[in-house]
Amino acid sequence: MISAGAEAAAQDTNISGTDTSVSTFVMPVQTGTAMPANARISGNGWICFTRFALKPGPAASQQATSQQVGGTSAASGQPECLAIRPPRNAIIVANSWQCVHGFTRDGDRCQRIEVPAYGYIHNGIVTCHAGFALDDLGTGKRITAPANAVVAGNDWRCRPGFRKQGDACIAITASASHVIRGDDWNCRAGYQRIEDRCEAISVPSHAYITGNGWSCYPG
Repeated sequence: MISAGAEAAAQDTNISGTDTSVSTFVMPVQTGTAMPANARISGNGWICFTRFALKPGPAASQQATSQQVGGTSAASGQPECLAIRPPRNAIIVANSWQCVHGFTRDGDRCQRIEVPAYGYIHNGIVTCHAGFALDDLGTGKRITAPANAVVAGNDWRCRPGFRKQGDACIAITASASHVIRGDDWNCRAGYQRIEDRCEAISVPSHAYITGNGWSCYPG
């Protein structure tokens, strides 16, 4: 069994990662060698048929070295397309294989992903239900929001008028020229923010205040 913490490190992005399109599992075009059996022409070279993979060896591409194949060998050093024999809990995709839902690739095997309480598997990754988060040991723990905060998804956020500082929410201090917006503040119309204060906007002749700045009159 693979723990939730170790699962992410053991995961092969070409198998259970973010890109699971069929093109991810198609072998690169081979050139400079004679086309073997169980292969077809592609562009200026050739590739193995679907459900076949290039035999690992001197003539194989780097990608093919991670594919599990089976069959008899021909002359040493000659490219071969051999039938893919996926391990248990895996399926063939194009010229490779991937683990089925609930399993992750570990070398040439598919290991079951251990899902903690309050968790589920999403795109090959353990995710907690709303209101819970994984701790350093891969255990699902209920999120406890501090004072003046609310639980949001797998984390917590401060209520309007407060901002996050470490593991607490502190009140935002605003003067008469400030207006609180969410977890921050801004200056009222006619004032501009300078560091941690609001200063009145100085308007030149033939100009007028607009929001936190000024514009010239037409003409």
